Amino acid sequence: MRRWCHHCRDHGAKGDNVTDDTGAFLRALAAMPPGALLVPAGTYRITQKLVVGLKDVVIQGEGPGMTTIFFPHSLTQVWQCGDHVMLDNGTQR
Repeated sequence: MRRWCHHCRDHGAKGDNVTDDTGAFLRALAAMPPGALLVPAGTYRITQKLVVGLKDVVIQGEGPGMTTIFFPHSLTQVWQCGDHVMLDNGTQR
């Protein structure tokens, strides 16, 4: 089986700690066969659950203190409901 590497920035991720990079990560994960999703140095804001639909997929950063995947909400606050992200305070986005 061939292994592939995808780069999250090829799918639109910015890693600037301002942009919501969720869509870019979801697009990258959806396009991947088994392999690695490479995440270069930066801070990537993720506001929804990331679902990895395959086994043998690794999300690989550049190293400690270089790559941060930041969830601005507690992971227990965010859950998927249809096409919307529901926060446990009852709001939708």
